[in-house]
Amino acid sequence: MQTYQEPSKSDQISYQMASDDTEDIVIEFEGNFDLESLTDQQLQIIGIEEKEPVLKIDSKFYKLDVRDSIGTRLIFETDKTDGKVKYLTKTDKLITARRVMIKPR
Repeated sequence: MQTYQEPSKSDQISYQMASDDTEDIVIEFEGNFDLESLTDQQLQIIGIEEKEPVLKIDSKFYKLDVRDSIGTRLIFETDKTDGKVKYLTKTDKLITARRVMIKPR
């Protein structure tokens, strides 16, 4: 099962793959990206263990650049009931998504 967590910034998503080994990741998108219409059923990460993984959202493809972060990135969320900010998780990875066009062979 895969879950989607709403981010605090409009150009980031936090995506968690549920398994025995769980890791939270933050994906920063280059350019404009509409998070409001995104659901977890639309997300597919292809080749996550490969050197150049690809993120597929509906019919759009994004090349993922995965790097180690300098320091630890802390992820917070805002509670919708009282507006307080609380710690969610941390990550040491920096993932940037750049839109690419797929050409048929």
